[in-house]
Parts: sequence; structure tokens; C-alpha cells
Amino acid sequence: MSFPLFTLFPIILFSIFFYKCLLSSSSTKKPLHLPPTPPKLPIIGNLHQLGKLPHRSLHSLSHKYGDFMLLYFGNRPTLVVSSATAAEDIMKTREHFFLNRPKLRLIERLFYGGKDVGFSSYGENWRYRKSICVMQLLSTKRVRSFRSIREEEVNRMIEEIKSYGGMSAVNLSEISSALFKGLICRTALGRKYQDGYDDESGKNVYKMFKELSSVMGEISVGDYVPFLGWVDRLSGLESRVESVRKQFDDFIEEIVQQHEIHLINRKEGYIVDDEEGLNVNDFVQVLLEIQRENPEQLSRESIKGVILVSHAF
Repeated sequence: MSFPLFTLFPIILFSIFFYKCLLSSSSTKKPLHLPPTPPKLPIIGNLHQLGKLPHRSLHSLSHKYGDFMLLYFGNRPTLVVSSATAAEDIMKTREHFFLNRPKLRLIERLFYGGKDVGFSSYGENWRYRKSICVMQLLSTKRVRSFRSIREEEVNRMIEEIKSYGGMSAVNLSEISSALFKGLICRTALGRKYQDGYDDESGKNVYKMFKELSSVMGEISVGDYVPFLGWVDRLSGLESRVESVRKQFDDFIEEIVQQHEIHLINRKEGYIVDDEEGLNVNDFVQVLLEIQRENPEQLSRESIKGVILVSHAF
């Protein structure tokens, strides 16, 4: 009795996969002192245990496996820390073990190939950009200089809440988001945008912010199971990422060019109209001034990457 070849193919494929799994498990010694790991599946690891609300799933798993868990997201081993004490220990005493960032395809496309601070690899360039953030952008003096902006934005939020008069439900998530984005736009870009409802340009900007947050919250299958990267194209995730990347690149490039003109006018002694809304202390202004002194260490893409990270978080 004979069988068609196509009926044997799935059996052969499964046999090869099963043999490789046995071979790898028998030939590789398990490292010592690894954190506990929930049972995982071949290929996808522990991805199936994340559920629709990953933060709650991880919280539930931590009750069973402790503050330190080793999960496998596809082919990526991931340490999950679930307590403030443990996180503080890592950040203060074991930081050098966790300085490198994972290479994620879609994140690198969004953030200029890792030329920012949040997603760049550890090294001299990362240390230089970090020093700029700590010593220049987020220094105590710089933060204090934005006090009037914070007060104005908070007052605007309070007035908006009061306008409801207690007669209807208030969407605090939307209002809080508008507050934070307003603060970021004014301190990072030197531009004031409305909350997205009364002003068309503000509406477009806040729509970009929302889409950026959305795509960053998506799971890219190709990052964890590389040979299934086609799923990201099929689902439309790659096209969404490319659309967001282009929108933000055009948006930030325009802002940078306006600041460059402002710097030239100020250097030449021309009077610049205050109604332009340019804040000489905003992040773009500071980064451009640093770039003039160190053009080789701080590229234009690095400037845009740092600005984009400030909006992403």
C-alpha cells in the first residue's frame, strides 16, 4: 500500500522539528541560577501567556513565580521584574548588566536606527547623548525655567474640567493626555498646540501622538519569531509604522528648520517676532546649539530621535 508524497510531508516536517528540539535540549546544558520560568511552547515561548492585557498577565504570573521571572518571547529571553525593590537593585547596583537595548526592527525604523537615547545601544555615542539629556535638557535649571509653562497648562486643564459644570462625565484620560502632550510640545518644540478639538493643526498633531503610542504598543511578530515576519506585513503593522515614521519625520524636520532660521536671525541681530512662539530654551534650540559645537557627535537624525523619544513617553 502506497501513500501520496504530499500526505507524508507534514509527518516528515514534524519529525525533523521534534528531532531538533530533542537534540538541542540534550546537547545544551541549562545555565545555573536562572530565575524561574513558566512552561513555554516551542517557537513562541511564553507569548501565549500574555493575553489581551499583558501587564495584568505578568502581574498574575509574578504571584506564582516571584519578583524575578525569565520569560521567552519567541526567541528572546526576557527578564521580568515585578517589584520596586528589585527594580531599584537592578538600576543602582547591577546597571551595567542591563545597559544594552534589544534590537527591534520596527522600533529602529521609528527612531532613526537607534540614534536616540531610549533605544540606542550602549557605547560612547549613547553616553554622550545621555549626558546631554541629564546635563542640558533635564537639568534642574532647565526644568525650573519651564515653571510658567507648567502652571499655564495645568490652569488650562482645570478650566476645562470646570467647564463641564458637574453636569456630564469627564474623560480624564483625554484631558490628562492633552496636558502632557501640551507640556511636551511647548518644552521640547517651543510650540503651543490646542488640545486637538478646537484647532485643526493641533488635532493633527495629537492624532500623530495617538498613533505613535498605538503602534509602539503593538507586538511585532517578526521581532520575536523572525521567520514569521511576513505576518507584520499581512496585518498592516509595517505600513502603519512607516506612515507614522514619515509623518513625524516631516513634522520634526519642519520644526528643526524653523529653529535654525531663528538661530541665524538671532546671531545676525535681527529682531524676531515673539508671536512665532519660539522658546529659546526649548529642547530643539538647545540641541541645535550643541550640534554647532560638536557636529560630528550629534547628527541631525540624533536630534530628531531625541525629540521623538520625548514625545513617545
